[in-house]
Amino acid sequence: MSEILDCDPNKGFVAFPVALFDLDLTPGAFRTLAELCRMANASGQCWPSLAQLGRRLGRSRAAVSGYIAELRTAGVLTTEEQKMANGYNYRLRYTVTFWKEWRADLSKDKARATTVPAKKHERRVQPDERPLETKNHIYKKQQLGSFDDLVSQWKSLAGQAPYPGFAAWPSDELVARTGTALTKEPDQPPIISADIAKALSMFAAHHQIEQPSTEVIAAVEQHLTSMEMLDALMKALNEQWQTYWRKPPNVYQILRIIKDLPRYDGESTKYKLLKSYLRRWKLYQRSLPSLAISSKVAA
Repeated sequence: MSEILDCDPNKGFVAFPVALFDLDLTPGAFRTLAELCRMANASGQCWPSLAQLGRRLGRSRAAVSGYIAELRTAGVLTTEEQKMANGYNYRLRYTVTFWKEWRADLSKDKARATTVPAKKHERRVQPDERPLETKNHIYKKQQLGSFDDLVSQWKSLAGQAPYPGFAAWPSDELVARTGTALTKEPDQPPIISADIAKALSMFAAHHQIEQPSTEVIAAVEQHLTSMEMLDALMKALNEQWQTYWRKPPNVYQILRIIKDLPRYDGESTKYKLLKSYLRRWKLYQRSLPSLAISSKVAA
């Protein structure tokens, strides 16, 4: 039985005006527009690179550039070059032309809907039952920490031995577990400017200050590699923020906090590290005499 797509609206969705379907857009351009709308802030602006869009769409940078040109011709997208403080060009700023007005109209409709008294639902007589944990759920939980465990074991075996040697030989079980863990690469999408802009926007709204500039967003994006680092940055920023500070954080403050953050290795980094350890072990085996390998197998 095929898996059913999870359409939980709490995980987010992108709503389009019906008039968009009347435009003569290629499927690739329409998909690019949907991706830009998903990244856009309330004003319809976002700052992804062509490489990031290409990874999300599964297309080359040249193809994505063609889709962007098609959307500009259709009048639904504008682009503007961004410059950093040192005068160098940064990424293009994409603006979905209809997005700000469209979101405002959606908010009005939502406000009108909330004024209508909702029908009170009857309470259930029996409490909701908590779903039982199956073997598959337990297996998934065990897999979450497997990368950390495997990396630490390989690191201890490598020790201070020169490459590609090992201070101690790995067991057959460790090699087999590593090979099983590497059968599927973890899906960890890269952090984008829209994620950073959203986090900083929520921070500014909470402290009732001005929204951070695009220069701050660009500086943060250049130094963060995962959502874990972004969460740690926002936590540190909230802890250090003083109530009487009325201006948004500048680039210097942001970079100083990022410099003091601990290193966060995502699942993709651990996956590559395990892959390199396994490759190192295979290379080391080739350098050993055949007698040494056969004696290990016999043992």
